[in-house]
Amino acid sequence: MIVGLGNPGEPYCNSRHNIGFHVVDWFRAAFGFPQEISKLQVTCTEKALEGERIVLVKPQSFMNLSGLALRDFLEAEALLPEALGAAGERSEAPAQAEPARLQDWLLVVHDDLDLPFGKLRFKARGASGGHRGVDSLIEALGRDSFSRLKVGIGRIEGTDARDYVLEPLEGEDRESLREAAARAGKTLAVWIREGVQACASQFNGPDGEMKAES
Repeated sequence: MIVGLGNPGEPYCNSRHNIGFHVVDWFRAAFGFPQEISKLQVTCTEKALEGERIVLVKPQSFMNLSGLALRDFLEAEALLPEALGAAGERSEAPAQAEPARLQDWLLVVHDDLDLPFGKLRFKARGASGGHRGVDSLIEALGRDSFSRLKVGIGRIEGTDARDYVLEPLEGEDRESLREAAARAGKTLAVWIREGVQACASQFNGPDGEMKAES
């Protein structure tokens, strides 16, 4: 499952904070997924790729409630991995077995202020780094052991972070956002085929520079 994070609604559509949505949208179009449908508080679509059922999800709650929206969808669709118990409680399965299972099963795509614009970083687990959408997912799922694809949006010295991430982009800035989303979208097939560690090795580099393009 690949989850893109963003905020719903036209005012936020072309903001930097919504690059997770744009990455998922690019991948859906490029790989011929069916049209999205709305279920509960998400939009979703699915298709078999690389011999696996791949579900693309965009929570339609606001960013800081993304985890609850995803959790409700997973429960309703009976898609929760066995390693996750009810209401996010930890299962009795061996602790060493769970992280790899969830890392292989769930990838979350989101913006990152601390990476240069357009740079990518794959991560297998860890804290949110202050990202409220990731905070919400960790709280709702009861663990942090899911894969991440961070897409750098940079930051401007002296600019309020909230204003910067939510600013609607126009012209060349909007086109740059979409180009960054397309480049990130090309890496998702590698995650499906080879997993997060292979993606980190191939696409992460010093200061978030990509080593190669897919």
